[in-house]
Amino acid sequence: MCAYGVAMSKFATPNGYIAPAALREMSPGPMRLMETAATLDTLLHANDQIEFPKASEPRTMADRVRRHERILSDARGVRAALAVRRRMAPGSPDGDAPGDNEVREATAILEEAINEVCQELGHDGKAAPANEQGKIFAFANQKGGVGKTTTTINLAAALALAGKRVLVIDMDPQGNATSGFGIDKNSIEHTVYDCLVDDIDIADVLVPTLIETLVMIPSNRELVGAEVELVEEANRERRLAEALAQLPMKFDYVFIDSPPSLSLLTVNALTAARGVVITLQCEFYALEGLSELLQTIKLVRDSLNNSLKLEGVLLTMYQHTRLSQQVMEDVRQHLSARVFQTVIPRNVNLSEAPSFGQPAVCYDARSAGAQAYFDLAKEVLSHG
Repeated sequence: MCAYGVAMSKFATPNGYIAPAALREMSPGPMRLMETAATLDTLLHANDQIEFPKASEPRTMADRVRRHERILSDARGVRAALAVRRRMAPGSPDGDAPGDNEVREATAILEEAINEVCQELGHDGKAAPANEQGKIFAFANQKGGVGKTTTTINLAAALALAGKRVLVIDMDPQGNATSGFGIDKNSIEHTVYDCLVDDIDIADVLVPTLIETLVMIPSNRELVGAEVELVEEANRERRLAEALAQLPMKFDYVFIDSPPSLSLLTVNALTAARGVVITLQCEFYALEGLSELLQTIKLVRDSLNNSLKLEGVLLTMYQHTRLSQQVMEDVRQHLSARVFQTVIPRNVNLSEAPSFGQPAVCYDARSAGAQAYFDLAKEVLSHG
């Protein structure tokens, strides 16, 4: 039996896997187990990327997604089951709490699984430190209705389906990114507001989504009061950056969906990010306010975050009209290489998907809108 099989036979619970929320109460012993399993997750993601779906082969893509997520669920199930058992009182009906020896044994089993993967794939098995995140992008535009949240959701989902570990942070009090992943923003226990104002541990705010490798930090209307409550706080512009530094696990991409304004919440997003993606609608007023946003980015870079750069401008809601073509040509002329080659078309599936609580790339992967976001994800990955 492989190392996975041994681990599952020893630590799986009769009722199946434990919800990700159970991981947040792990003691130091199981935390070591979690880190070990996370290393295995990283190896699997780095070496078994799921190809992007094409219109002619959705079934093949779906089969690969299911197989990939089943393997990862085994590792997560082991550590979650152990975490729950460790919290149980000795002699409880569900079993005794595991001791340090059992924690060490479980860790050894997962480390053996890592070695098996390393031997098979020729990987050195080294993982980046947990608190050193990958690429952190803020999606910004003070003009609403330009496809900012739609882009955040669908690009994150496309990258997650490609095997990347993605975190989405909803910094908009409207909470559209939250509901776009099918999360009820009115019933969640903690939101990003609690991280910014009440110093709640950021790990306690993570919420799973329908995609195994994508989690999010949700938002709701409570966030409206954050700017007032933080106005006299020291380092109020860095609250999100400080919270992200405490993340116990590493993500390949962290996406921050900013509100449609140049507010303190947007400044927090820009201060925490390393790159900014500006979504620009292919319509007459597209360039209105762009210079003001670019000036804000420059001010944040000069005074708060010298690592911040313009990752790119994304043209959205493109139609085959003379106006859309003219806007696209003007933007490319003025910003040249800073404009993504991918252009997002106006597409009904992009509008329908949020009402079903799904990204469009999951709702209908064959639609023109979804295919455009898969192309954008390829372009982002090609940038390294």
